[in-house]
Amino acid sequence: MRRVETKAHACAARVTAFCMVAVLSYMGVKSASAQGGEKHSASVAGSEVGRLWVERSIAPGFQHLAQQSRNLQQHFEQGCIEADPAWLHKASSGFESVVKAWSGVAFLRFGPLVEDNRYERLSFWPDPRGVMLRQASGMLQQYQGEEPTVPIGQSSVAVQGLPALEYVLYRDKGVLNHFLSADERRPLCRYAADLTKNIASVAGELSEAWLLPNGEYAQRFVKPGANNPVYRSNQEILSEGVKALSTGLQFVRDIQLAPPLMGSETKVAVKKAPYWRSGLTGPAIAASLTGMRAFVLAPDLLPADQEWIVEQIEAELGRAAQQANALPLADEAVPSPSLRQEWMLLGRIVDNAKDLTDADLALALGVNVGFNALDGD
Repeated sequence: MRRVETKAHACAARVTAFCMVAVLSYMGVKSASAQGGEKHSASVAGSEVGRLWVERSIAPGFQHLAQQSRNLQQHFEQGCIEADPAWLHKASSGFESVVKAWSGVAFLRFGPLVEDNRYERLSFWPDPRGVMLRQASGMLQQYQGEEPTVPIGQSSVAVQGLPALEYVLYRDKGVLNHFLSADERRPLCRYAADLTKNIASVAGELSEAWLLPNGEYAQRFVKPGANNPVYRSNQEILSEGVKALSTGLQFVRDIQLAPPLMGSETKVAVKKAPYWRSGLTGPAIAASLTGMRAFVLAPDLLPADQEWIVEQIEAELGRAAQQANALPLADEAVPSPSLRQEWMLLGRIVDNAKDLTDADLALALGVNVGFNALDGD
């Protein structure tokens, strides 16, 4: 009961839309102390945990992102101005594939992804002040001329990534509007082509960094030691992985799901959700949860008597992904209590997964999750 009280206190400080339901939901989740005491055990994977994470989850995820990004870039190299129905359909499906691939690795917010502002260059979101919208509109004005004054890769991170591409594709007079004339399409297509090229370039850098045997960061992650400038021990690898998982779940719960529920007891402000223009809010969140599920399953983290922890996390992430995929969107001006309930249910499931990660998995592995970049938000 003590942990429930602590959780309620944390919720009051955080003031998210899921606080009360999360406390009620949490009371149904088994704790480590209830299933065998407060044990601290090393990972079953031992010194191989980093290699297993890289080979089974991290590297394949970034390779998939790089491949999907290259496919979209190649699609935009020709046919955009003419844009027959088949081309438009492939552009839309290609964008969806990149969004899902990105969402599946976005929780790996350390190392190469945070270096050189790669995370923000791929996804400048959330954006409560509307910076992307203002700056992307300005970029489109520049593409009306010969060449932008600054190459896109050297421009503001707000106009380089997937949110900007979604805006160019799905706005009222965007690339996917087949009623536009060739003259109207030309600046949009030029900007979209540069965006896909930039996204593919950043994704390629990430894939290369994590690819064994030569990827520089991958080598550091699989071989901790005294001469390693980043990871001195296997325990530090475990800490990095568990913290990434915990922060990823917090991002879904507090940044993607909670804001649309604030300010009304009957509506969902869908425009505060990610990828609302393209209708990919649910699929993107589902892909994120699926990526985290694959990550937690990649190594054998715990011995047999504690496997229930990973199994419960896996089950909750599977339930959450299924719920997210079925998540409907609606006109935010129209009250929709049933839609709101679906969002809140998803939030409760994600909250359960985070509790299991922070209190049970971290404890079993002797890891202190501590603070992260989201705690000040």
